[in-house]
Amino acid sequence: MPSLMLARLDRETAAQGGDAVADRTQLLTPAQTDYRVALSRLWGFEAAVEGACARTVGFTALLPARVRTHMSGLRADLAALGVTAPSALPLCAVPDAFDSPGTALGWIYALDRTARIHAQLAKHVGKLPSAYLMTARDLGALGAACDRHAKPPQLANQVVEAARRCFVEQHQWYAAAGFRSSASARVAPIARRAAR
Repeated sequence: MPSLMLARLDRETAAQGGDAVADRTQLLTPAQTDYRVALSRLWGFEAAVEGACARTVGFTALLPARVRTHMSGLRADLAALGVTAPSALPLCAVPDAFDSPGTALGWIYALDRTARIHAQLAKHVGKLPSAYLMTARDLGALGAACDRHAKPPQLANQVVEAARRCFVEQHQWYAAAGFRSSASARVAPIARRAAR
């Protein structure tokens, strides 16, 4: 059965999700960017978010099987490009842990929503390392966790708002490094604290 909460998230964050896809396409188009720098910037955002989610009280009870194979793939791709210590790369300034499991679910949704285009992007990287792009995300488990957690309307609203904040923070993180897509003009800047 399809996840009602994922359908709601897709619908209510369509504009931000579309902008995130544009950012990701710009970031991972090797002809336009330095692929090693782009993957390093990606690591800085995704490692920070995944770490904060893992440290959020109650999150692993909701999504116990959160497999981070995409992060292993990203680490392998970076190593193949000469970045052997990604833990030394700059990380986005997200909280050490999110304030609730619902907030963490919203941020994970935003990461996984953006990753839906990875298989398509992998076709454009040629012989460059692409383990990260070829690793599937488990949307079924995420949808089930969101549906279980977000039955009360206030919790569902919290997940949606967290996803929106993640999309904005992600866009700002890439834009700060000089990666700009056509979506840049549509994303309203907000204060960093308000984005969390």
